[in-house]
Amino acid sequence: MNELDLLRKARPDVASLSAQEVDDICAAVFGDVADRQPTRSHRRLYAVLAAATIAAAAVVAFLFLPRSELRTLSPAAPTREAPSTSQVAETAAPTTTVEDWHQQPNLRFRPTDEWFTLFEQAREAKLGRCMVAAGFEYHGNPYETDTALANAAADIQAGSYEAAFYGVGGLGGGCLDQAYATVFGPERADVDAENVRSSHQGAWQRSAFAEPALRRGMNELAVCARAHGMDVRDAPDRLDRVFNDVLLGIQSRVLADPRADAVPPEAIAEARQLFDQIADELCPTFSSVQEQVATGTVAAEVAWIQVNPVEMANIDAEIADDIARFNYIIEHHGELPPE
Repeated sequence: MNELDLLRKARPDVASLSAQEVDDICAAVFGDVADRQPTRSHRRLYAVLAAATIAAAAVVAFLFLPRSELRTLSPAAPTREAPSTSQVAETAAPTTTVEDWHQQPNLRFRPTDEWFTLFEQAREAKLGRCMVAAGFEYHGNPYETDTALANAAADIQAGSYEAAFYGVGGLGGGCLDQAYATVFGPERADVDAENVRSSHQGAWQRSAFAEPALRRGMNELAVCARAHGMDVRDAPDRLDRVFNDVLLGIQSRVLADPRADAVPPEAIAEARQLFDQIADELCPTFSSVQEQVATGTVAAEVAWIQVNPVEMANIDAEIADDIARFNYIIEHHGELPPE
């Protein structure tokens, strides 16, 4: 699972960026990219780096995700309305366990393996019931990949199995959408838990920057970045924002660096490595500061979890409620529980 997969899980309503949207974001952040004639590798780096600039907090989260969670991207969804086959695949149970959360406290905000397994089974039960009601024998997704769906979407006509599954023209409104819309109750445990985590992420980062050693290192890094012509604000009371300025400045250098041409499409890990390499070439203290920010943020998140048992118990209760609902749907062959 990579950083974009985590975003998709936390915010299923956020669609993948189109190539034009990527260019628009980069133009707003880094200036007009039209004159640069970006290569295919540059376009991939635009996508990787622009995704991290959508929100300042997302930049830091992007950099500090464990490298073990990097993998090749799934194909992009063909439409904004219809859940993609990659979204279906992403419901597989995670391999990490709750016991790991002191090292990766974000895991404490994720549902259990049982939740993921039962969700997938409940979704399939609801899908099957919907497809039978539409007059078809359910035999699964009609397309193996998002690319296959995108290529066939225009020809999906009313009355077909494909239209019952995805909607006419593949534009949504079919049984797949209905399953995702109804298999959960009024609250969705995974989204609510991620909303709790993300709402406190900024405070955890600011707690890390309150440490004297990190403040000194961040001030030195800011001086170095300014010496290289980066636009870094002078805000000693908000060093988290200063650090985000440094990240944005380094991103602009990565986009302009000829070595970006050697990064193959969808090579997220290589793009990350190139970012770190160029950052350390410009300012050798970058890696040290980055590690201190990551360590301090994790420590603050662990501390928050430990002193907020009620909030964490509420998350666990929502997960249990979802599991009970999934079990009902499975046991009743796709029928929803009474409201």
